[in-house]
Amino acid sequence: MRESNILVSSPFKVPLNTIQSLLLKLMPKILKRYQPIPFQEGAFLWFGSWRRYDESFTKAHRNDLKWVKKALHAFAAPRVEHWCRQLGETIVLPKILIRSMTSRWGTYSRKTHRITLSSTLVAFHPKWIDAVIAHECVHIVHFDHSSRFYATLQQLLPTYEETHAKLKQGYPHANFD
Repeated sequence: MRESNILVSSPFKVPLNTIQSLLLKLMPKILKRYQPIPFQEGAFLWFGSWRRYDESFTKAHRNDLKWVKKALHAFAAPRVEHWCRQLGETIVLPKILIRSMTSRWGTYSRKTHRITLSSTLVAFHPKWIDAVIAHECVHIVHFDHSSRFYATLQQLLPTYEETHAKLKQGYPHANFD
């Protein structure tokens, strides 16, 4: 997905009708995964609420990815510290990177000891963002998605499964509860 276009590549010898039939089969899954950000004339989603453009918050300002990244980083830094402290005093706080991501809400890199969060998370309610952060922090002690990983996550955040199910649905269109 790029912008609102679906790009398809295949080996040169694959017949067009094979590609078309595969696309028809996969289209519902593709469209579900890449739901557009909700739109409301004169407003945008900001940490789970619709916010109107005004003099202090212009449309150009909202589209400034550096500003969005800075706002999300300001939210994420204390939450990363909170979850790491819950996991144990000996955990070194990871670096936090905010970037545009198309297929994940967040990642943790053991090699660089860095949590990367998708800049599109700014549209979500803080408790949803917090669930992504908690998930990535648990990867510091359990690098896989084992039963120990989920047991630790469940202990830290008992509502994680419910929140994760909502995140998998894509962008919320009505409410964030």
